[in-house]
Amino acid sequence: MKPASAKAKGRVFQNFVASEVRATFCLPDEDCRPAVMGENGADLKLSSRAREVFPFAIEAKKVEALNVWEALKQAEANAAAEGLTPALVFSRNRSPAYVCLRLETFLELAQAAALYDGALPEVEVGYSDPGEPADREAEA
Repeated sequence: MKPASAKAKGRVFQNFVASEVRATFCLPDEDCRPAVMGENGADLKLSSRAREVFPFAIEAKKVEALNVWEALKQAEANAAAEGLTPALVFSRNRSPAYVCLRLETFLELAQAAALYDGALPEVEVGYSDPGEPADREAEA
């Protein structure tokens, strides 16, 4: 694929992701727009209002062969710079779009959805990393 075609495919995908976010969260165009190709940072530019309802730094990739680790590294760097949660949105030709999140983030979202649906009793929303003590005060 020619570089111009690849960039056009990426731009169309960014526009699609921005459109889906705007529609889902009832945001006007100016609150959630795709980045201009070559613009630094996340692939979606969010206003402060949009960040309140959608606190994710999106890295959008529309490629046939994705280097997940490089894409995640880029998403995490952009998220850290903007104080947002990293999310990799990816697809390839004739395939649906998928999202890659940290396990912690995914579980928090799933737990919040279950609480909202009433499927879980009220619990503290969160995730404990198996590499970290569950209760730091108990160590002291």
